[in-house]
Amino acid sequence: MADQGTFVVTLGRDTIAAERFRFGRARIDGEVVTRLRETVRRPYAMTFDAEGMPIRLEFSTRRPTDTPASPPLQTAVITLGGDTIDAGTVAPRAGAYAGSWLPKNTRG
Repeated sequence: MADQGTFVVTLGRDTIAAERFRFGRARIDGEVVTRLRETVRRPYAMTFDAEGMPIRLEFSTRRPTDTPASPPLQTAVITLGGDTIDAGTVAPRAGAYAGSWLPKNTRG
């Protein structure tokens, strides 16, 4: 059974963020919803090595009204290994790519 939880962030009486997550032995999956300039969803997944150290983080930014077939506003992949962190982002709706590394299958 995986651990799971929820966080809610408020400013006065306003809810500005909520996160739910599920944490297993080698992975944590979750989603953060924020209501700052605009409301967005950020589903994420982080994987861990056998020693419990993070090795990869993937997340995307989506609007709440997006369908499952809609491209995300942005996707990011971050890998960690030794003393190196490689990060790359794709903004499919804008057609932009920036980063030092991004697996071919995650490009928009």
